[in-house]
Amino acid sequence: MPYVIMKIAMTADGKTATRAGLSRWITGEEARRNVHLTRKRCAAIMVGIGTVLADDPVLTCRVENPSNPVRVICDSNLQIPLNCKLVTTANEIPTYVACCRSDGRKTEQLEKRGVHVLEIVSSDGRVNLRSLMRKLGGLGIDSVLLEGGAALHEAALRAGIVQHMQVYIAPKVFGGVSAKSAVGGLGVYEVDEAYRLSPPTFQRFGEDVLLEFDVLQNGHRDRML
Repeated sequence: MPYVIMKIAMTADGKTATRAGLSRWITGEEARRNVHLTRKRCAAIMVGIGTVLADDPVLTCRVENPSNPVRVICDSNLQIPLNCKLVTTANEIPTYVACCRSDGRKTEQLEKRGVHVLEIVSSDGRVNLRSLMRKLGGLGIDSVLLEGGAALHEAALRAGIVQHMQVYIAPKVFGGVSAKSAVGGLGVYEVDEAYRLSPPTFQRFGEDVLLEFDVLQNGHRDRML
């Protein structure tokens, strides 16, 4: 199983986007540069299809002497657009799309463009993340930087695949009941159901701070987070 780092960038009130869904840029240039250095150190970077549809990212490493990670997209229903940046650059950077509902014609179109389609067993209609990690490990991928949205973060914590968390906090407040937060799902009911983290280490990048935690309670649980 790869070592999985979950990266979060949020405001002081825990928001990862405004109520309009805008998130560029929460953190400053120095913090973003450090994220790219982490990308350089990891074998793969993983996002969900929601991030692809909303932001059309390229997920490259933009630092001196870059080493681009393998790109992995969790896309249960194979919705990824053929004209998105991840697909149009798949011949340059290894790109995997993990789905649980394969479409023969769409798969063929993606593979012609250099995308590797992985059909993974489903869990409640979504890609089973533990099975996906085992598959990636079998491909020689030993580390994954998870830069997903709230849904993928919740699923990853619930599946017990996250070993480490990087939380960048910007000195800003977005507010708003409908503004997005870092982890979705139902949320815990009892305080003692929370996932436990190690005491944090602390670094400062410009105006932003980075807190890093090891995930102490990381076993697979049937309960929703």
